Amino acid sequence: MGPSEKLAVLLCLVWTAMTAVFWTIILAMPGGWSRKVCSIYMLDAGLYQVRTKPGVVTGLVGHNRLVDILTGLTGQQAFAQKLCLKVKVDLACQIATRLLYSSWFMLFCGLVGVFVLAGGGYALYYWAYLEPRKIYRKSAKICFCIAAVFFFVGVLQYLLVARDLKEMPPMTSGGTLSRCSFAAGILTMASFVPIYFMVFIVSESAEEASFEAGVEQKRLAREWGQQGQMYGTQPQQGQQVPMYGAHLQTCPYFPPPQSVAQPPAYWQPRV
Repeated sequence: MGPSEKLAVLLCLVWTAMTAVFWTIILAMPGGWSRKVCSIYMLDAGLYQVRTKPGVVTGLVGHNRLVDILTGLTGQQAFAQKLCLKVKVDLACQIATRLLYSSWFMLFCGLVGVFVLAGGGYALYYWAYLEPRKIYRKSAKICFCIAAVFFFVGVLQYLLVARDLKEMPPMTSGGTLSRCSFAAGILTMASFVPIYFMVFIVSESAEEASFEAGVEQKRLAREWGQQGQMYGTQPQQGQQVPMYGAHLQTCPYFPPPQSVAQPPAYWQPRV
């Protein structure tokens, strides 16, 4: 690899690691994904927890049955069950149920995306510094594409569902997205940057071509020896195995075999 490709690989690895770390942080946040602020209650929802507090008017007037039921930190599923079984408001129950399923799907897409993104980074590192095989470079590119798709689909569906929180009684006109949702949108766009590196900057290197030529040459040598044993034909003295890639006469990884040894003859014709 040239200096520019080495720098591109290093930047891609650092960018991938930072993106995976930040995704892990926001997925683990207990709140900050969606919210609803009204005079009766204030709701702060994460992907697996919901915290509800009394609103301004409720705090001044006193207790409210709805707020007393919902106040506190609960899980997403417990929050939806409270709205459906105790509050018994159909619209609120439907919105809470959709938010529950959307949060679970977002958590699933985020975790899968982080693992696949980390796998792509490992494949790129293995290709650049350990074994320059074409399959590792292609695997890194595929992993980066799959991770970006998972992040995009998960964030998009969550943003669409979180907008319905403003219709939960009492209906409000304020925003329903919180800091983690905006961070997830930024990280989703950031997850497409490694794809740009792999498509437009990182390409087949001289080390990869030499390594693949050595692998192919070993395969040809192995097939040549197997055919000789099968059909009883052996290479003549000093005969070399056909070379793969005339422009690659030397290979630092797999030196070309000079000749194939003749196996012992287990059967000799009677004279």
